[in-house]
Amino acid sequence: MSRKGVITTRVLKEMELPQQEESLKSKLRIAYANEEITARQILEVQFAKNFINAGGKFNYSATHKELIDDLHALCIDNRWKHIYCLENELKDVFVEHQFKRSLRDIPLDKSNAGIMFCEWLIADSGMIMLAPKQSACSRLPIFPDSLIIVAKPNQMARNIYDALENFDTLYDGDLPSVIDLDNRFKDYEEGINQVVLDATNTKNVYLFMTDEVI
Repeated sequence: MSRKGVITTRVLKEMELPQQEESLKSKLRIAYANEEITARQILEVQFAKNFINAGGKFNYSATHKELIDDLHALCIDNRWKHIYCLENELKDVFVEHQFKRSLRDIPLDKSNAGIMFCEWLIADSGMIMLAPKQSACSRLPIFPDSLIIVAKPNQMARNIYDALENFDTLYDGDLPSVIDLDNRFKDYEEGINQVVLDATNTKNVYLFMTDEVI
């Protein structure tokens, strides 16, 4: 099912997301071509709206080819010559589709943007939780002004509490980090009894969601 018409920036900015789930479902059924709306799809739209409202740029690419085409267009729009890729799986996709703006021999401090995966997308705040390896790189002083995150719909968490519980299960002993574009984390600090690092270190954050497994 293609949802390009659902989660474009224009549609999300115009769409109201009421708190009541049933009311939200009724508003979305037309956009989803009258298909049954799942709880996860509701979280996707909620995250995208909150992320965009916080200043992020959101894009949906159904396939690897669409992802590469959209990245290529982004590079042209921003006049980027090189994107530094942190993930081997993404590099393989780039090679397969001949995406030549991510060359392996260009260092991070010479790149126009960095691209990586994330751990969780937090629906109710638009924050993004990173794995330890991703966080360590994104907080480097030499990191470019622009960061591109590639994520899948199954990385949705309802709130930061769910994301932290999932993180602790996977990374026992490591500190979680969040990209928090409009300082929403302070609203949750009193209810969290662990250290959460701030990984917001770039001027521009792009989130590319894709259904096709990488």
